[in-house]
Parts: sequence; structure tokens; C-alpha cells
Amino acid sequence: MNVVPVADPNMVSHTQSLLKAEIMKGFLGMGLDDGEIVRYCLEVMDIPEWERFIPKEDQQAEPDPKTVVEMMKLELEQEKLSLEVFKAEAQVAKMHAEAILALAKAESQDIGDQIELYKIQMQSLTERFKAKMSKESKNVKSEGSS
Repeated sequence: MNVVPVADPNMVSHTQSLLKAEIMKGFLGMGLDDGEIVRYCLEVMDIPEWERFIPKEDQQAEPDPKTVVEMMKLELEQEKLSLEVFKAEAQVAKMHAEAILALAKAESQDIGDQIELYKIQMQSLTERFKAKMSKESKNVKSEGSS
């Protein structure tokens, strides 16, 4: 009996390379050279003539000037809206601060009014106390003379 290997040892290496390529695709857009990652993946996948899928430097289209202008207009409009939101928030904060100040002034006015009320009540109590003392003093004098 003659034993002949049927598995290709290169198949394991190729599978490992495909797994590496899959992992490399996860790095797309993360600050590495995306073009090189794509080239590596196409090579590992044994894509025939993979170079034809990569755009040439002169084939990379410049953005349409109208599109660039429109994008700039949109960015400017977004900045204007952000500024308006900031102004509105500042106005609300100002109104809030003014309301707090008005409440504080009202409370301080109420305290002033309360103090005046307390003074009047104290004066009334003092007058009643003096009147009562005067009346009792007269009663003591009249009892003493009898």
C-alpha cells in the first residue's frame, strides 16, 4: 500500500493569509494607508490583474467645483445655525439671571417690609406694656393709700 498526501500544505498558509487580510480590512479608515491595505487584500485573495482596480493618480477625479462651493455653503449655514443656537442659549441664561435678580430684590423688599411690620408690632407691644405697667402702678399706689 502506497500512502500519498492529499492535502496541500500551502492551503493552510493561504487560509492564514486570508484571515490576516480580513483583519487588515478592519484597519481601513483608521489612519493607515488604506490603498496599501486594499492592495494587500487583493494580492492575498489571488485576484488576477488586481492592479486594474486601483485608480491611477491621474484618474483620481478632482471634486466638482460646484460641489465644493455647495459644501462650503452648507458648512457656513451650519456655523450660522450654531451661532444662533449659542445666542439663544445666552439669551435664556441672561433671562434666567435677571429672573433670579428680580426674585432676590423682591425677597429683600419683603424682608424690609417685614422689618417695618415687626417694628410696628414691637412698638404696639411696648405701648401696651407701658400702659399695663402704668395701670398696675396706679393700682399699687391706690392700694397703698387705702
